[in-house]
Amino acid sequence: MMKKCCAFLTGIAIGAVVTALITPKTGKELQEDLIKKANEMQKKIKDFDIKDLSFNETKEALKQKIEDAKKMIDEFNWEDSKEKVQKKFDEMSERLMEIKEQLTEAKEEITEEAQEIIDVAT
Repeated sequence: MMKKCCAFLTGIAIGAVVTALITPKTGKELQEDLIKKANEMQKKIKDFDIKDLSFNETKEALKQKIEDAKKMIDEFNWEDSKEKVQKKFDEMSERLMEIKEQLTEAKEEITEEAQEIIDVAT
């Protein structure tokens, strides 16, 4: 009976993790999804009654989850995902360059103002 419970919970966990990891999302979206999935899993565990589930049902449910995960992996568009990641990386790099320029300008202004204060003080 313990094996049935473990198989069921393993199926839930595998499905949640695979879905979360292969879906291209931002870090915040992924974090929210993982929290949502964890809450759903917690509810399913809380509501789970081992008496209502036979070994064959558990086995079939786990088998189906694995097949679904395989199908999602097979159908996953790696090239499209790679392009999206590259685009995000380029956007972040551009924004970092802008910030670097702003910091350089601010540093130059502060240096000039500090030099003027030193000149006036001496």
